[in-house]
Amino acid sequence: MKLLKRFGTYAVYASMLVSASWAQAQSMGSMTVNGQAAPSQVFKKVKVAQCVEGQSGSCSKPVFFDLNARQELAEGTYLVGFENTLYPGLVRVQAGQNTVLNLERLDIPAIKGERVVVYRNLQSKTEQDKFLESFFYGKKSFFRLEKGNFGDLYLTGAWEKDAIQRLSYEGCPTRLSERDKSQLPDADRKRILEVDYLCNMVRDASSPADLAGLFDFSNDKNGRIVQNWVSAPGIAMDITHDRYLVATPTRPGSYVMVFPGSYTVQALGKDAKAGVSVQVGM
Repeated sequence: MKLLKRFGTYAVYASMLVSASWAQAQSMGSMTVNGQAAPSQVFKKVKVAQCVEGQSGSCSKPVFFDLNARQELAEGTYLVGFENTLYPGLVRVQAGQNTVLNLERLDIPAIKGERVVVYRNLQSKTEQDKFLESFFYGKKSFFRLEKGNFGDLYLTGAWEKDAIQRLSYEGCPTRLSERDKSQLPDADRKRILEVDYLCNMVRDASSPADLAGLFDFSNDKNGRIVQNWVSAPGIAMDITHDRYLVATPTRPGSYVMVFPGSYTVQALGKDAKAGVSVQVGM
């Protein structure tokens, strides 16, 4: 009787494990991003992070995977990037289904110059919307920027610091009450109120558009934008983002692979003219 009872317990336990595994399998889907990276795109990895739609700072730890490979992912919505380019909007992965995205080919015009760079055109509303969306869900830039000219810090050593990735607002002080504001010393009043305004913008954001006041896209100089940041222990300062390049410098007449969006192609050198804007997949 004891043996039968023990066997019955094991059977129930095994049945529970099978049911749990089946339920987990049912909640899993997958994603494939198709395309052939250009020779100047050295990382060649897709980057995704699962985020809760409409919830600020909800992204999980990112997952990296190869192009043209089916990657198993939990059901949900994802930010999706490739070589500093972002797919427009969150991408839905459904249980039991494979979500397929395709990279677009950006043919680089034969402009004058031996080497050219291609970067995201953050003067365009399309790229601004994608930028704000990634910042809203991730609380910081989705990509890292190298201290030099190329776009992503994955090319540098793990020990090297990246200022852009540290530009979260975790250093914000506690929200000021109306009574606190009335008691501020005149000498520091303007500075403290500016910090409180910026921090409340981040705290109260319910959509990516609510964060637009943190960034000056109109001040874009060759792909560089300005961010109004708050450092600990509560000091407001302007930080300039370097260009979000989508590849290492390459030759005119070559190509890069990107997600649909707006990009700028510019020759390198002191005599280089203004960049040429190119829209892809739109």
